[in-house]
Amino acid sequence: MNLRYILSKYWWFLALLIVAGIFLYKNKRAGTLNPAETNFSYTNTDRITSVVISDSKNSISLMHNGNEWILNENGMADNVPINALLFALSNVRVASPIPLSVQDSVRQELILNGRNIKVFSGKRSVKEFSMLETLAKELGVVGMLSKAKNPYRLELTGYDGNIYNIFSTNPSHWLSKRIAIPDLQNLSAVEVEIPSKPEMSYRIDKADDKTIKLFNLLQGKYYTQFDTLKMLNVLQNLNSLRYKEKVSGLTANEMKSVLSIPPDFVFIIYPTSGEPIIMKVIPIPIEGQIDDLGRPVTYDPNTLYINFGNKPDLYKISYIDCFPILKEISHFNPNF
Repeated sequence: MNLRYILSKYWWFLALLIVAGIFLYKNKRAGTLNPAETNFSYTNTDRITSVVISDSKNSISLMHNGNEWILNENGMADNVPINALLFALSNVRVASPIPLSVQDSVRQELILNGRNIKVFSGKRSVKEFSMLETLAKELGVVGMLSKAKNPYRLELTGYDGNIYNIFSTNPSHWLSKRIAIPDLQNLSAVEVEIPSKPEMSYRIDKADDKTIKLFNLLQGKYYTQFDTLKMLNVLQNLNSLRYKEKVSGLTANEMKSVLSIPPDFVFIIYPTSGEPIIMKVIPIPIEGQIDDLGRPVTYDPNTLYINFGNKPDLYKISYIDCFPILKEISHFNPNF
């Protein structure tokens, strides 16, 4: 069977294939799902070395040094917003095209006022796009890739919050809220004083990586038996403490008034080198609240103050976050 016979007998089928191919090619180039226009995500987040986010008001850079993320080359970034950022970068996608009636205006707004995101792997830019939160047609968050012609409405599957807020240019959004307390490897002892119950005060001594001791401060004795796992949990939770916000704007008299409140707990933390760290856990006074039994509530049940060594640095911390370290000596089931 020669080629001339095949062409003469099946010409209609070959013509159909050619037409279908041209149709698919044109539609792929003009279609709204062209990857060059719609592929916003970058799934290889383990290869990201830096992210730069900028808008007309501010610009921040986040650099990964292998162990942690550094904000603007001089501050440690917090893991919570970093994890949200990496999740967004790997999962953000197009929800729908922009209606033609507002497409030009949205594109212009993105160019003029959009927030620009550049993702790098080493010195190579691996993703760049701009995004904007708009009220036009109730579109919400829209975005446009750096070399694209058209903007699209964006979504982040599995996330109920505002995508736009994840890509913040406010440095305070990224700064670590972890309280600077040495980890287990750099800790020699933690003394816990409970002013209202001195008999429940204690000290945890860490002689080396394997030896840990419990000391009764009031009686001046070491216990021979205690729950080692519970003690390690207290030390680990102490190292992972994060505050809600730093208190600012207090006058000298207001600060003096706060520091005059008897603390619930006083932690004296001894690093393996350097000066001891004194951390006070102070209740926050409130007025005008009544509990379920009709009794006046004098202190905030949900939030506490943290202060370090009478310095004018005051932080608010959630009671739930602080609860794992607020333990009396009885918590460890000690026996002499």
